[in-house]
Amino acid sequence: MFFKAKLGSLDCSFFCFSRFGRSGKETFSIYKDHSGLASELYLSSDKRFLIKLERDKYKANRDLLRWFFRDFVRRVFIFGSDAKREFKGYKIARLAGLNTPKLYSWGVSLSLFNEFSAFIMVENKIKATPGLSYFRSLSKDDKVDFLIRLANEAVTLAKYGYVHRDFHLNNFLIDDDGRVLWIDNHFRKLSKFKKKRWKQLVDSLSDSKLDGEENKKVVLSIFKGEFK
Repeated sequence: MFFKAKLGSLDCSFFCFSRFGRSGKETFSIYKDHSGLASELYLSSDKRFLIKLERDKYKANRDLLRWFFRDFVRRVFIFGSDAKREFKGYKIARLAGLNTPKLYSWGVSLSLFNEFSAFIMVENKIKATPGLSYFRSLSKDDKVDFLIRLANEAVTLAKYGYVHRDFHLNNFLIDDDGRVLWIDNHFRKLSKFKKKRWKQLVDSLSDSKLDGEENKKVVLSIFKGEFK
């Protein structure tokens, strides 16, 4: 099916791979302006849906050949996009037993002229607290407890066979019930070999993404208890 959206002043049409019970043109207003970056967030007029819009990696007017073969051909002929990978990641997270916002749809643009090349649509969870803000609001002991809880969820994902490509505190939301919601779900398949799998898990962590070296050590200690 085709999904038509009015994104501020822009009219866009996408080939949509999953029905979500809506017809006609949806109207969205910008939520976060990431001009110049790879994606932007828009909120539906009824505030039910949050749509993440993806841009091509290359510009046709600057690098025509790379844009045509690496962006346009990829999305039109094999429907390849980061949105597709993220859609798959949401499903993996759900199958592993993790919490995510409700997933509605994803799609790609078949037009040469759309500003955005692909989208993924999820339940609006704007009222949930970004992971980093939530973490910094906690006491020292509560921070440790939260990191242990988050690490155990990452262990659950790893036992299902995947690791997060970008294990950043802001790639999680905390809802009103205190649940961790997994977002920006770009996962990597874990190796079947123990030594390589351990390296993948270690490499997924960094001091900056976990707001400090000691925080990384807490998460790593949970990983060691399960996989080392």
